[in-house]
Amino acid sequence: MTGSLTSRQAEERRETLGQMIVLDATRAMLRAGATHADGVAARVLAAEELLRQADGEAARAIADGESYAEVARLLGISRQSARERYSHLKAV
Repeated sequence: MTGSLTSRQAEERRETLGQMIVLDATRAMLRAGATHADGVAARVLAAEELLRQADGEAARAIADGESYAEVARLLGISRQSARERYSHLKAV
């Protein structure tokens, strides 16, 4: 029961953090007077950068002892794919 509760709390924390990132980006675009076209371009660039940063976070998580299975679950990929993708990376 405790493990299930802890997992649920971790998922809720991660979802909240993701929502905060999106909200912060939206606020910044509104303050800057961004057009819809600006919003499209900015969000695509941000998504690419966030994925690049996620690779680094995944490598650091694995270096810190997180399992490939857990990192794979968070990324929505197979454990084998996570191992192939991150086993050669060095945490920075």
